Amino acid sequence: MVDLSHNAIIELSEVQRMAWLQELNLSNNQLSGAASFPLPTSLRLLQLQSNALTSISNLPDLPALLKLDASDNQLGSVEGVQRCPALTSLKLTNNAIAVLEALSPLNQLISLATLDLTGNQVTSLERYRLVVLYPLLTAGVSLDDLDAAPATAEEKVASLNLHGAADSALAAIRLKYFPPVYDEPGQVHSAATSLQSRYRGFKDRAKVKEDLKTKREEELSAIQIQCLYRKKSLRRG
Repeated sequence: MVDLSHNAIIELSEVQRMAWLQELNLSNNQLSGAASFPLPTSLRLLQLQSNALTSISNLPDLPALLKLDASDNQLGSVEGVQRCPALTSLKLTNNAIAVLEALSPLNQLISLATLDLTGNQVTSLERYRLVVLYPLLTAGVSLDDLDAAPATAEEKVASLNLHGAADSALAAIRLKYFPPVYDEPGQVHSAATSLQSRYRGFKDRAKVKEDLKTKREEELSAIQIQCLYRKKSLRRG
C-alpha cells in the first residue's frame, strides 16, 4: 500500500510505474477538476476522498479495482466508474449528485454490492431508495447495502412494483426471469421435450406391467394344466 494522504498534492505522476501496487490512498490532498492522472491497472483499492474533484470521468481503465472512495468532493456524476467493472464497493458521500440520470453508469457495475450516496441532493428524491434500486435491478445489479443500510428483498420487490405500470419495464423483467418457450425458432423448449419423454416413459412402464400380467396369467394357466394332467394320471393309475 502507498499512503499519500494529508499532503498538498495537486497533481500525480509516475505512480503508474508501480505495476505491483494494489492500494493507493490519495485522500485529503488538493487534487481538483477531473481526475485525469495515470494509475496502475493492478489497483484494488483507491481512496480519493476529501479533495476538490469535480469529475472522475477521466479515470483510466482499472479492471482489478474493487473499492473506490471518492467522498467529500464536488462530483456531479458517477461517469467514469464503468471503467472499473469489478467494483464491489463505491462510496460517494457528500458530493454534488442531484439527479437520477447522473447515476446511470452504475448499471454497468454487475458486481456492485455496496453503494453510499449519503449527503448528495439525489437522496431527497421521493422514494429515493426505490427509484435508485430499480434501474440497477433491471440491469442485473443487486445491491446488498445502500447508504449504509441493507437493501432488503422487500425493498427490491417494492421497487419493481413501483415501476410495474411501464410496459417496457415489465417486458424486460419478463424476458429476464421468464425466457421464451422456444430455445431457437422451430425448436421445442427442453422442458416440453422432458415432459414428452416422461409421458412416453409412463406408457412404456404401463406396457411392461401389462406384459408381466399376461406372462403371469400364462404361467398360471400352465400350472393349472399340469395339475389337471397329474390328477387324470392318478385316476388312471
